[in-house]
Amino acid sequence: MAVRPNKNRKGEIIPESWVIDYYPEGRKGQRLQRRVAGCTELEARAIELQLRRRAGGIKNLVNPRIVDVLPDWIQWLDLHRAKKTVESVHWAIKHLKPHFGHMTVGEITETHINKYKTARRATVRSCNLEIAYLKSLVTWMVERKLCDPLPFRIPKLPYEAPPPQIPTTAELQKWLDVIDSGPKKALIYIMLGAGLRYVEASRLQWSDVNLGDNVIYYTAKGGRKRASVLPPEAIKILGPVYALHKEENNGQPPTGWIAANPKTGEPFKSLKTMFKTASKKSGVNIKGPHTLRHICGTYTLEATHDLRLVQATLGHSQVGTTERYTQISLARLRAGQLQLTNYTQQSKEEDSP
Repeated sequence: MAVRPNKNRKGEIIPESWVIDYYPEGRKGQRLQRRVAGCTELEARAIELQLRRRAGGIKNLVNPRIVDVLPDWIQWLDLHRAKKTVESVHWAIKHLKPHFGHMTVGEITETHINKYKTARRATVRSCNLEIAYLKSLVTWMVERKLCDPLPFRIPKLPYEAPPPQIPTTAELQKWLDVIDSGPKKALIYIMLGAGLRYVEASRLQWSDVNLGDNVIYYTAKGGRKRASVLPPEAIKILGPVYALHKEENNGQPPTGWIAANPKTGEPFKSLKTMFKTASKKSGVNIKGPHTLRHICGTYTLEATHDLRLVQATLGHSQVGTTERYTQISLARLRAGQLQLTNYTQQSKEEDSP
C-alpha cells in the first residue's frame, strides 16, 4: 500500500487530498485506489493502516458510508429502543452527519474524533452523548459485518456536573403555593416526596395506586419494577378523585392515567410551561421535574443522614450515584457560611463610626 498526494488534470497537487493504492486480495490480486479528501497526510496513513488491517481480516465487507446506513439503523432503533432514545439519536445525528456522514467507518481516525470533540467541547455532555451514539452505530454495523470495528478507544471528555440549585424549604413552599391543586400538582408531590422521575410519575395509572396502603407501583429506569410510598400531599389530591369516581360509577374504581391531558387523553408530554410560570410568579427558580428528584434526595439526606435510605428512595443501583447528594449538602453548607460571613462583615461596617 502507498499514500501519495492527489493531483488534478494539470498535475497540480490538490491540498488535503490523497490517493491510497492497495490490494484487497494481496499483491497478486487487483490493485485498487481510494481517494480521500479533507484530511492530513497523517490521517490518510491512518486510513491506509485500517485498509491493510481489513485485508487480513473479514473479507467482502460492504463498508458503506455512514449516511447510507443511517435509515436502516434508525428503523432498527424504532423497533428495539425507547421513543425518547430515538428522539435523542435524531437530535445527535444533526451534529454527527456533517462530520462523519460522508465517511466509511474505515476512514474514521482518532484525529477525526478529536476534531469533532474540539468543535463540540463547549457542550461536553452533548458531545459525549453524540460520540456514544456514533460508537453504538459502529457496533451495530460490525455485528452485521458491514465494517470492521474501530481499532482505537474513544474516551469521553472529562465532565463534572455542577450541583443543582436546591431551594430552601421556605422557598419550595412559596413555589408550591402558586401551583393550582389538581392532577399535575399530584405529580409534583409524587416526584418531590417519592423521588420518581417525570417519565415514571407521568405514566402512573390508577391500577398502580394502592390508596389503602398508600403505595404506588411503577416501572423504573432500566425496566425495573419498583414500589414507593405515596406522599400524603398526593393522597389529599388523589383520594377525593378516587372516592368521587367510585360514587358516580357504582363502586367501580377509576381506570387509566392518574393525570391525563384533557385534550389528548394521554400523559402530559412535559410540564415546562407550568414550571416556568410557577418560577416567575414565586420568584423561586426551579428549572424542571428532575430538580424535584434532587430536592427529594437532598432533603431526605439532610433530615435522616441515611445515605442508604436516599439510595433506596431514588432507586439508585450504585451508592456512588447517591453520594452526589452529600456534595449537594456540603455545597449548601458552604453557601450558608458565605452568607453568614457576608452578613457579619456588613454588620461590622454598619456599626463602625
